[in-house]
Amino acid sequence: MSVDKLILAILALPLFGALINGTIGKKLPKMIVGSIATTVMFIAFALALIVFQFESPSNNHQLI
Repeated sequence: MSVDKLILAILALPLFGALINGTIGKKLPKMIVGSIATTVMFIAFALALIVFQFESPSNNHQLI
């Protein structure tokens, strides 16, 4: 998966979770709504870590 698609997923996941919770959240138990919100944010965070790993400089770090 390319970095551009990962960045798009990072932005889309919280919006998708908010859309789900906003439309059918009142019909669901609070635990499910909270789980959806937490899960999409956790996945977005994990994808952000992957993007930082891809975009980090190579191993040419100077040790001090």
